[in-house]
Amino acid sequence: MSTITTTTRSATALAPRVPLTALPEGYASLFFAAAAPPPGKNAITRARGVPLETFIAIMHFVRDGSERDLVRATHVCTGWRRAIVECGHLWSDLDQVNVVDTVTVERVRVVAARAKDHLRRLALTFDVEDDPSLCLTIAVVVKQIFREVSRCGARGLEELTVDLRPIFHLLEDLEPAYNVVVLAIQFAEFSAVNLRTLKIFTALDRFPSGAPFLSSLPDLDKMVITSALNDPYGEMRLPDFFSIMPLESAQLTSCALTRLVLRGTSLMDSTFPDFPALREVKLLSVRICNLYGLLVRAPAIQTLWLRSVQTDPANRFLPPAPGGGPKDVPAPLELPALRHLCIAGESPLLWVPPTPTTSHFVVVTPFLETVDLGQQYDCERDEESGMLRVYLSTLHPTPDSLSTLFRNAPHLRKLRMTSHHSPLDILSPALRHAAPDTLTTLLIGGTSFATDALVDRLGLDVLPSLVWLDVFHPDGKEVNRVTVQALARLGERYKSVKVPALGGPNEGKNALTLVTNEPFTAADPSTSDLRAALRNLLLTLSPAQVSHLPSQLALNPPPGALSFPVIAHEINVMPLPPARPPFPLKPNGKSSAAGDPLDDPATAERKRRNAAAAAASAPRPVADQAMVDEAKRALQRWHVRREEEWALASCRRDDSGVELVWGVREYDDEGWACGKAHPGAAEWLKGAEDDD
Repeated sequence: MSTITTTTRSATALAPRVPLTALPEGYASLFFAAAAPPPGKNAITRARGVPLETFIAIMHFVRDGSERDLVRATHVCTGWRRAIVECGHLWSDLDQVNVVDTVTVERVRVVAARAKDHLRRLALTFDVEDDPSLCLTIAVVVKQIFREVSRCGARGLEELTVDLRPIFHLLEDLEPAYNVVVLAIQFAEFSAVNLRTLKIFTALDRFPSGAPFLSSLPDLDKMVITSALNDPYGEMRLPDFFSIMPLESAQLTSCALTRLVLRGTSLMDSTFPDFPALREVKLLSVRICNLYGLLVRAPAIQTLWLRSVQTDPANRFLPPAPGGGPKDVPAPLELPALRHLCIAGESPLLWVPPTPTTSHFVVVTPFLETVDLGQQYDCERDEESGMLRVYLSTLHPTPDSLSTLFRNAPHLRKLRMTSHHSPLDILSPALRHAAPDTLTTLLIGGTSFATDALVDRLGLDVLPSLVWLDVFHPDGKEVNRVTVQALARLGERYKSVKVPALGGPNEGKNALTLVTNEPFTAADPSTSDLRAALRNLLLTLSPAQVSHLPSQLALNPPPGALSFPVIAHEINVMPLPPARPPFPLKPNGKSSAAGDPLDDPATAERKRRNAAAAAASAPRPVADQAMVDEAKRALQRWHVRREEEWALASCRRDDSGVELVWGVREYDDEGWACGKAHPGAAEWLKGAEDDD
């Protein structure tokens, strides 16, 4: 009973989702409780049923789970059916409308009629189940669907989605797909004029409408259009969406868009209206003629993605110079609201001074927080190969451009350059000359400049606010050039200042998180195994050959490592026989079974030393150079393992202030790397797998 009461109260709390004025009335005698007790009854008399608004709130939960379950609820009784059918808010979504389904038109007719003016969302899909013949009639069915929605009131519709991607591999003739897009645009232009979100997913090579339809949607704040991805710079183009208005002589002066997402298209506009509300722009495999002009008109932009974006030189669209001289280059562009920036592929860098023939320009972003210049994955697979599409890291960065980035973004907090393909160290000079004090997160795994030398340059004098460093190499520990020894030294430098300051509520927290490849696993040979293999090789060398090995050892000492003299002594004495322990005498005074008669500990010690000296003076043959080289490699493997264990011990001390985290390269069912499980990846993948 308590569970039912709690559920009823929770549902009642959510009742304001439905205005009480929109609820049907008059069901007290059927199922629902009356607002007041019946005449002549005491006020404390238990009302019959539940309040109507509580029932409707519960049905909203049912509808969120499945439209089919809501339909089943209408068959419980007359009261339930009347309440559910006449509450238009319960039928506000037409989701996953499969155009090729035989009952689709009837479903749309019934739901639209019940929704009345409350239909808010319509999403069309095309699941033909590998039957190309079903594609021939999709335009006819879509036309019927739009007619039914318009008949019941399309002006209340706020979101329209048309997803044609599932059928393109079956289409021999693209005309039905073009007709569907045309119908969707006409429906939006003449019927659903109050749309706020428009999403059209296709693989067409052109788009059949432009500015006329956009000007008919004054409330549109989110537009997502995708097209063919294979050749983003071919003939596929969007018409002039913003520059031309055939219905009027003037241009579109202002646009209400807050979010613009384009993929695989070409935006040919040379001029743009003002975008006072535009907050997010994502361009993926897009050719845009005047990127500079778009950004000039969007001063409030907060998120900008430029993945494989091609654009013309910015000065091409500037006004002509007085007197007919050459055009000037564009001035630095200020984007004071920009917070998150992602650049990949052939997209222009925003920190390279422009020239009359290049598409680069400089932006000033005083409050920019995150920048992603590394390799990125698309959320979709290539139709032919089935692989996740990869956007290569940006092609043009230099130390000077990164320095300009740091100077123009004084509040930069996070920089990601994972798997950047540059063969040169472009980061160290930029950090040395213009490292921002606010940088807290640095991701450089899989790059050529992620080395011990770079890590050894980092410190409180370069990046005083650093709390997260990711040097994980996705291709494995064998190619990772950042060792845990260097990371342990870095942690020691940050610990010396940061850890004592961690008092009060921060006590016990780590000052620095380091993400890298696990240096060794349980399947690798243990340290004792490596030592035994090394000793067996040293036994084949002459004493002189052994004495030269320590000087050829490459040291990479972490905090707490042994000094070189101690290491050299260990190597020199390793081939010697182990010292025999002093065997005690039996109680009867005779010798023990383990060794010679021992009169006392002093005699035992003298005999042990004599045996060791005799073994040391015993000549060992000179080995060939191949054996020496093999011993050298075994020595390096053994000592590297010891250094790694010392580094791990240093980082795992309670007072180290360092947390070592092993990176993960996750693979999906088809064997492609996704990277979702990698530490810290969720933040950088945010938005990559949404409905856009």
